Amino acid sequence: MKARRRRLREPAWTRLDDEALLDMRLCDLRLSLARSGLDHAVRRLYEELRLKGILFRPHVWLSEEWFSPDGIPGIAIPFYLAHPRLQRLERRFMHEVEGGNDKWLMRILRHETGHAIDTAFGLRRRKTWRDTFGKASRRYPSRYSPRPASRRFVLHLGHWYAQSHPTEDFAETFAVWLPRRSRWRSQYAGWPALRKLQYVDATMRNLHGKRAVCLNREVIEPLADNTRTLREHYRRKQRRYELNTARTYDRRLLRVFGTAEDHPAGPQASRFLRKGAAAGRAPDDPSCENAPVPGPARPENSDPARARHEPAAQSQPARHQACGAGDARTHHARDAVAGPRELRLMTKKPLRALVLVHETLVPPESTDGYSPQEIDEWRTEYDVTSSLKAMGHEVKALGMGDNLAELRSTIMEWKPDIAFNLLEEFQGIVTYDQYVVAFLELMRQPYTGCNPRGMMLSRDKVLSKQILAYHRIPTARFALFPRKRRYVEPRKLKFPLFVKSATEDASLGISQASIVYDSQKLRERVQFIHEQTNSDALVEEYIEGRELYVGVMGNDRLTTLPVWELNFGTLPDVMSIATRKVKWDRKYQVRHGIGTGPAHDLPAGLSPRLATLVRRIYRALSLSGYARIDLRLRPDGAVYVLEANANPNLAQIEDFATSALACGMGYDAVLERILQYGQNYDAAWRQS
Repeated sequence: MKARRRRLREPAWTRLDDEALLDMRLCDLRLSLARSGLDHAVRRLYEELRLKGILFRPHVWLSEEWFSPDGIPGIAIPFYLAHPRLQRLERRFMHEVEGGNDKWLMRILRHETGHAIDTAFGLRRRKTWRDTFGKASRRYPSRYSPRPASRRFVLHLGHWYAQSHPTEDFAETFAVWLPRRSRWRSQYAGWPALRKLQYVDATMRNLHGKRAVCLNREVIEPLADNTRTLREHYRRKQRRYELNTARTYDRRLLRVFGTAEDHPAGPQASRFLRKGAAAGRAPDDPSCENAPVPGPARPENSDPARARHEPAAQSQPARHQACGAGDARTHHARDAVAGPRELRLMTKKPLRALVLVHETLVPPESTDGYSPQEIDEWRTEYDVTSSLKAMGHEVKALGMGDNLAELRSTIMEWKPDIAFNLLEEFQGIVTYDQYVVAFLELMRQPYTGCNPRGMMLSRDKVLSKQILAYHRIPTARFALFPRKRRYVEPRKLKFPLFVKSATEDASLGISQASIVYDSQKLRERVQFIHEQTNSDALVEEYIEGRELYVGVMGNDRLTTLPVWELNFGTLPDVMSIATRKVKWDRKYQVRHGIGTGPAHDLPAGLSPRLATLVRRIYRALSLSGYARIDLRLRPDGAVYVLEANANPNLAQIEDFATSALACGMGYDAVLERILQYGQNYDAAWRQS
């Protein structure tokens, strides 16, 4: 008879109420890593280090907070992660549990491992380290003001934490590099931060098989020696993050109203407050730049060896609201004459719009002080937010990283009328943005752009081609080469062939070498796509001809925009493909005269045929909101579909907006239509 597995008994303190539990001493909790389940995360961390060829393993123990001591290559994990009962207590007093889910836990562990690696091998003493990240001896600031649009730093823990100090910059960069399936090469392609990742990659390769120079295994402030009660612990912790509210709010009020001598004609405070009360909410605070907010938890540095590699608090970044109508920027599309339909759309009541953007692309309030290259990074986000606000809508830009909790809390607290979706990826994966939209549907939150089903079908280029072929819509013959599968040469495809990623967009991985003329080059290019984009490779027969774009708007009744064409300028015919340089390199475009504009000299009757074709594609792929269909027109007049782009680029200078302007629809009218389509979309939750 099999022995019955004994069930571990829960400690007696788990049955205490909060008040009684607060009187327990930390040492009396008798917690351990093995019984907490945290050892699983530690083993996973060690496995990631092993796969990278790093022999060093940081030792781990339980303490009051997260930290990695100076001179000791180890990691302290906060005690509350050792039991769900303690996590509930932590959430009650601190409103969050730092590292409270598996993904968050691993992110912090990788970050702290970066500090431990730095200590174990003395990396910060190297000149190359200082040249890459800066001087580690620089004093830690009590707060810092990050630049949300900067691409000189990686994004990992949130709050743009890598910008706080050079050692944090290294730890964050290491944490991005460490995971086995990290896509840092493609994710940070074109960023100055890529140089730091390449440095970490080269440095870690040099450490393969080497022993650490610092092997201090001392345990600082272990939980077993801590006689402080939980009540004392939380009093100290809350006091550490407490704001001086009187000074903070007085300073903000002075910045809003000033003094009578400074602003004799300024608004009266009573009138300003009455206006805000009449609107049903407090007036916006225009000066939140220096309000400290809690960063990752930090223990008090009573012992020099326990000094944490982070500041006590961060400075909240400037508000990510769009600039107002007083901005000197010229709206060429706004000055266009709109037709009667557009005028009716523009008279709709102002909305509260939550603009969803990637956390690296939160636009500033003004373009002053930014170079054209920096502006290009968040041009779409800036154009949309600034235009919406100038049109009278209340706008809030929310930077999305890899956590939906902030989106949920913002929707619950701010209660937007519409979410304006500008995301192109989530968690660094292009196909995951559809799940954010699905989450919006689960929250019963109206949103702009395409629905989750349409995004899934259009993002999967292979699946979309299969659907189009089923509907007898002409598209190039193709073959799929999955990763980690044996390469089998396609026999039914005719050279030349065009090789690209099956999921990535924005021409990632596309260059002149994407067109191959023989089997050897095909094999090499497929392998290149697998390695560089970390995705399956899609191989299709190359269609020679003109590249056309047609914009479509609507849910049920569709509106097609004028046919637009990509002009390759002085490039030779053999290079007539939309490579990454053709699409995004402004200097390259100017040098070769590359640009887009109305398609001229089309065969007779082609425009209405194209309008009918793109409507069929739009409906076959279940698209909604707005989209752009990419086509190829062969010299013999045959038209082939390249792909459908849900939620295309909405910058004022890009194809969708400029083609709308060509038919008398100004930029504001385009945005108003998109807002209306989002509000009117018949989602499943509306039907229940």
